[in-house]
Amino acid sequence: MTAARLRKAFRYPSESDSDGPVEGIDEEEQDKVISKLNTQDAVQNALYTKAFLALALLPLPWYLTTLFSQPTTQDLLVVIISITSLLSTAYIVYFMPPRKIDKKGKRPVYIAEREEAVGPVRKYLISLVAALCTALAINGISVARKLGHDEPWITNPQIWWTLLPSVIFGLVMFARSQMTPIDTAELQRARYPYKGA
Repeated sequence: MTAARLRKAFRYPSESDSDGPVEGIDEEEQDKVISKLNTQDAVQNALYTKAFLALALLPLPWYLTTLFSQPTTQDLLVVIISITSLLSTAYIVYFMPPRKIDKKGKRPVYIAEREEAVGPVRKYLISLVAALCTALAINGISVARKLGHDEPWITNPQIWWTLLPSVIFGLVMFARSQMTPIDTAELQRARYPYKGA
């Protein structure tokens, strides 16, 4: 959307527009607009990283406290998987920023080569965390069904252990989908050489 507006703003006015107000901006102003967009994008990404990193790490003390309180074998397994999921989510937030998406579905060669060089753990980390969260959610649902009407599920800590990592992971992935970096290369191509009066 931003790129479309800038392409319109960057166009050089045609002869048919000579009687009306001149649209477009000179090259220096175009550079300023692109620089401003880059700065805003960097600030937003930094804010996203800090906020969701804190969100992923904030519940860890609760899980660690439970880990050292002599839990049952099942609870211990749930806590360990939950901690693994949260730490992996924090890793995704900090070390795997959103990448630019090519509208034509093609990736530049340097991006393809960089992705091939990435190890298998990092390559499949998002899928792995999604699988862990699914397993935790299934466990939480089974616990809630066993409780039935005897105990409200909302007051049971084991169910919260299983649901919290899934909620945080879902929020992080949704935010990643909304935080695609601005394609400044496309804006550079949309620039025109300004001709003074």
